[in-house]
Amino acid sequence: FASYTVHTPTKAENTAYQRCLKAAMDYASNDKTTTVDISDLGLSKAQVLNVEDRVHGNGELWWVNTFALNPSTKSLTIVCKYDDDTIRAMRKKFEAAVKKALKWTGPGMTGIEKVHMLHDWVIRKVRYRDPQTGSASVVENKDAYFGIVEKRGDCFGYTLTTDVLLRRAGFATDTVYR
Repeated sequence: FASYTVHTPTKAENTAYQRCLKAAMDYASNDKTTTVDISDLGLSKAQVLNVEDRVHGNGELWWVNTFALNPSTKSLTIVCKYDDDTIRAMRKKFEAAVKKALKWTGPGMTGIEKVHMLHDWVIRKVRYRDPQTGSASVVENKDAYFGIVEKRGDCFGYTLTTDVLLRRAGFATDTVYR
């Protein structure tokens, strides 16, 4: 059996992550590329990689090219994949699609029943698209927008789609890499 440990972020890692979230959410007031300064936090390379993993594993940040974070102990780079108007239009579609998917759960359901129904929504609605064999671009297969709105994704797209739905249903989630 494989053994996994759960990493508990330090205060400095949480601060760096919150700065990245703010930069990503401020896309309308930032340039397409924003450098997030974390030099004052004294993070090790391993800690910065933990922060990068958290940003990369947050399905709510589908407009950020998390493959371009370019982490160093001094900064992380937030790159928006789309312009502001496109993000705003896509967010409307995304929010409507999330709301529709969450209708698969109900107020009388237990937590286990909600998780089961959201799991079923993902496996019934989202078509698997392997970036090696599918016609969609690799990046499109790897985010929650395309999983929830366009209903297609690769394994990471499935992960981020599930992450968003579970978070929106009130569950704490974390993406684990191995």
